[in-house]
Amino acid sequence: MKQNVFTLVPNTGRDVKQTTIAARSKLKEIANSDEEVISDELLSWSGLWGIWRHHGLHKLVDFTEAIADHCDHIDIDRTEMDDGDGNYTRVWVIVETDDEEELKREMETRVRQLIKSRKKK
Repeated sequence: MKQNVFTLVPNTGRDVKQTTIAARSKLKEIANSDEEVISDELLSWSGLWGIWRHHGLHKLVDFTEAIADHCDHIDIDRTEMDDGDGNYTRVWVIVETDDEEELKREMETRVRQLIKSRKKK
């Protein structure tokens, strides 16, 4: 069982799960990219891109913020980087999991719940 430490990431204002060093050795990296495209990477990895797009969710919410950030079997590490002069800042994201199949099921369940809640409106 991994132990989570909650820290505040600079400039985001959100709490982010970070695991201890001992727990990290049991995690498998599933995505690694710029914050601007991490949702697309996770949607492709999970096999949910089609249903996400079919229901128009890509126009409404960010997959990482709306779904992935709330999953139990995921560790999302965000690292702020700049160009050295302080003119350009971006966030690099590494996503890991302790159970790939369970995370995919969890993401699919959360997407279906989101779709169901949108239909009620």
